[in-house]
Amino acid sequence: TVSFRSSSDHVNFQNIPNRHPIYSPIIRKLFVPRPGNHLVELDFSGAEVRVAGCVTKDPKLMAYLTGAGDMHHDVAKDIFLLRDDQVDKKTTRHWAKNRFVFAQFYGSVYFQCAPALWDEVTSSGGQKAFLPGTQITVRQHLASKGIKELGSCDPKSPAKKGTFAQLVMEAERSMWEDRFTVFTKWKKDLWQRYQRDGYIDMATGFTCGLRDMRRNQVLNFPIQGPAFHCTLWCVSEINRALRRYRMKSRVLGQIHDSVLGDVPGKELQNYLDIAYETMTEKIMKAWKWLIVPLEAEADVAPLGLSWADKKGYVKKGTIWQAA
Repeated sequence: TVSFRSSSDHVNFQNIPNRHPIYSPIIRKLFVPRPGNHLVELDFSGAEVRVAGCVTKDPKLMAYLTGAGDMHHDVAKDIFLLRDDQVDKKTTRHWAKNRFVFAQFYGSVYFQCAPALWDEVTSSGGQKAFLPGTQITVRQHLASKGIKELGSCDPKSPAKKGTFAQLVMEAERSMWEDRFTVFTKWKKDLWQRYQRDGYIDMATGFTCGLRDMRRNQVLNFPIQGPAFHCTLWCVSEINRALRRYRMKSRVLGQIHDSVLGDVPGKELQNYLDIAYETMTEKIMKAWKWLIVPLEAEADVAPLGLSWADKKGYVKKGTIWQAA
């Protein structure tokens, strides 16, 4: 693709729902392994954000990614006017992560993020989202701070003070002007270079020289392309290892930042070791520009069952087992 990311069709793995409560189980149950095998999926955790840290070299982002603080927790405090002890991992932190932080990294802006966040706060689930240890909902908490409505999200008219939209706008300003200043400068410098030169280079050696690229594309492609190349490199290396050891396991495909395999039961432990080591250690040694550790999570479907039945797996000692 023009962004140097992956593309898929016949069937399109990348458009198969993953978390939809109705469609995901229906469709994923159609995918089953060969007799006596497991379907095994290893997924990079936050690949594009980690690659962004490597590419931009923003010290605050790199610190977050190496365990110095929790970016999503801190942003949730800004958006919902919370103290540390009031942030809930399953609600406010989760909303901030998926509806704001990742969206901002992909080029979204506050007037797009605010309605999605407000929907979480006011939804049926949001009505049961209490601050930890209380019976106060997030919406009631915001109301106690004077935030009672979403407010206008029209980009042509600034958000009014005292609205949720204005609160999200301020969180956006804080994120880019106070927290990730080096990342912000990187974006400004990259856009200026593209306007001058007409092309952008990627950490993995590719050059994207499309004419009339939008600013969003210029800023996203150098992160999205190399993030996919990490997955592609790992697919190639895992396949080489499977051939080297004459294993019967097979890589079925790549879905965004994950690798899906069809693995005989007796090869499960070895396959997980090979794939995990490739995705978290070998690639770091092969590509020196990766200066933030990559992490991967494993899911395994029980023997003979479908893709819809996969469960999280972790390594305890030397053995992989259900989390």
